[in-house]
Amino acid sequence: MTRLEELTIKLADDVLTDVEASELEVLLATQSEAAAPHTRLLEIEVALRGQRETLDLAGPTLTRLRSELGASVERGVMQQLETAPLPPWTRTRTITPSMSHAGKLRWFAEIFPWRWPLPKLARPTMLAFAASVILLLSLGVWLFGPTMGQPVIAEVKGMDASIERGTEFIPTAKGMSLRSGDVVRLGTNASATITFGVERTRFELTAGTELKLISLAHGKRYLLASGKIRASVARQRPFHPMIFTTPQAEARVLGTKFSLLTTANATRLEVSEGKVQFTRSSDGSSTKVTAGQYAVVAANYELLAQPLTGSILREYWTNVPGEYFMDFLTKHRDFPDHPSGRDYLDKFETPSHWGTNYGARLRGYLHPPTTGEYTFWIAAGDGGQFFLSPDDDLQKRQQIAYANATALHEWTRIPGQQTSPITLIAGRKYYVEVMQKQGTNREDHLAVAWQGPGRARQVIPGEFLSPFIPKPKGQK
Repeated sequence: MTRLEELTIKLADDVLTDVEASELEVLLATQSEAAAPHTRLLEIEVALRGQRETLDLAGPTLTRLRSELGASVERGVMQQLETAPLPPWTRTRTITPSMSHAGKLRWFAEIFPWRWPLPKLARPTMLAFAASVILLLSLGVWLFGPTMGQPVIAEVKGMDASIERGTEFIPTAKGMSLRSGDVVRLGTNASATITFGVERTRFELTAGTELKLISLAHGKRYLLASGKIRASVARQRPFHPMIFTTPQAEARVLGTKFSLLTTANATRLEVSEGKVQFTRSSDGSSTKVTAGQYAVVAANYELLAQPLTGSILREYWTNVPGEYFMDFLTKHRDFPDHPSGRDYLDKFETPSHWGTNYGARLRGYLHPPTTGEYTFWIAAGDGGQFFLSPDDDLQKRQQIAYANATALHEWTRIPGQQTSPITLIAGRKYYVEVMQKQGTNREDHLAVAWQGPGRARQVIPGEFLSPFIPKPKGQK
C-alpha cells in the first residue's frame, strides 16, 4: 500500500491526524497524478461500505482466504511470471476507441490468452498487476471479513485472576479464549495480557482491573468497570470501531495506542498514537483526543483534550555572572532564544547543587485535578520569580510570588513567597513560568509548591504539569 493510499483510507475513516492531513495536502498539490487514485479510492470506500451492512461472510472461510487463497494466488502468479518459457511474439494488434466492449475483450483474449506466458518486456507490468490483484483480495477480506481471531489470554501473572462466565468463576490461565459475556477480574497482585490471533491488537490489564467482553459481532465492545488498560489497537473495519464504556464515559477507537483508567468517580484517557473519540455519558458531549493528549470525564471537570502531563521544561544559560538580579539573565546576549541546554523535570523542582553563575527558566502548563482554590509557594537558593496566567496564554502571565535566598523548601521566609488563594478549574490548563538566577552561592535550588482541595502542601508533581513546546526558529 502506498503512502497516498494509506492517508486516503485514514481520511475516509476520520482518523487522519493534523500532521498526516498536511502531508496528504502536499502529496495532492505536488503530484498531479495523485488526484485520480485518491478520488477513486474514496469512491471505492463509499461503495464497499454501502454494501458492508448486508454482507456477513463466515469467519473460518475468510481466515482460510487470508491464509491460503491469498498466498496461493501470489505463489501461482509469481511462479508463472518468473519461470515460464518465452513464446514466439510476432503479432502486433492495435486497440482503437471505436471498438465495442466485446471487441476489446476479444482483442485482449487473443493477445493475452490465459495460458500464454509473457515476454520479458511485459513482466514488470504484469508483476504490478498481480500485486494489485493480491492487494485488492486482501483489501476485500479486510473490509468485509472479521479483523480478529478469538481474544485469548496471552499472559497472566499472579494467582488472583479469574474469569466470570455465566454462573461459573474460572481461574484465568494462559491460552484461554474469551467469549461474549466473559468478565476478567484481576486482584491487587495480578496482571494479564489479551491478544487477538492474526490481528495485531493487544490489551495489557493492570492489577485491580475488571473488564467485560460485551460483544464481537459488530465491532469489539467492552465494559471497563474498574482499573486500567493499556491498548495497542490495529485498524478496525469501517463503521465498526472498538468501543470501551466505563461508568462515566465511552471511547470509540479505530486504530491507535492509548490507556484508559477508570475509578468510582472519574475516567482518564491518554493517547500516544492515533485518535480516539471520547464521550461523556451524562450529557453526550465529546472531544477527539489525539496523540500526545489526554482527557478526563469527572464531576466539575471540563471535557477538553490537553497535552499529556508528566514533566515541565527547563531552559538554562551558563556563564551568566552576577547575583540575584534578573537583569543579569534577561539582558544576556543569548537570552531568550539560545539557551545553553534544555531538560525536562518530573516535578516543579530543579536539581540542587547544580552549579553557579547561571540562569534558568521553567515553563509549561498546570493541570489542576479538582476545581477549587489553590495557594502557591516558591523557594530559591539565590532568587526566583513565579508567574501564572489566567489561562493557557503565556502573554497573560503575571508575577504572583518571588523568593530571595531561602533554604531548601523554606516556604515562609518572606511574605512574597506565598500567594493568596487562586481559583482554578479542573480540565483546563494554565501557563506557568519561573525565572531563576543563581550567583556564586553553591546552595542552589528552586521549587514551587501548592495546596488545594483535599491536597496538603507539596512540591507540584509532574502528573499535574505538561511542558511548554518551543516553536522552531522563525515560526511565530
